[in-house]
Amino acid sequence: MSSVSTPQYLIGNAPRTKALSLNNPGTRNIDSGVRRTFPIHERLTFVFEADCLNTTNHVTFSGPNVSWSQGSTSFGTVGGIANSPRDFQFAGHINF
Repeated sequence: MSSVSTPQYLIGNAPRTKALSLNNPGTRNIDSGVRRTFPIHERLTFVFEADCLNTTNHVTFSGPNVSWSQGSTSFGTVGGIANSPRDFQFAGHINF
């Protein structure tokens, strides 16, 4: 017989953080960019840049809901995404 009792407000005897060494899924986010310089005159150049954020457009889901309450059906469900969709950014610079 064990002399250790679990407090009333705890669920089981699992640790409060990182139960069973569980982690959220890993993330993969690849960004890429291209830059090209065009000479216009002796000391005048035009620089064109194109950047792509989240190049592979891979979705990363957010962690599961860990808030437990009596009668709640949302415990353990994934309710969103952790990254943004693919995005392009273009820029032009004139250097003199």
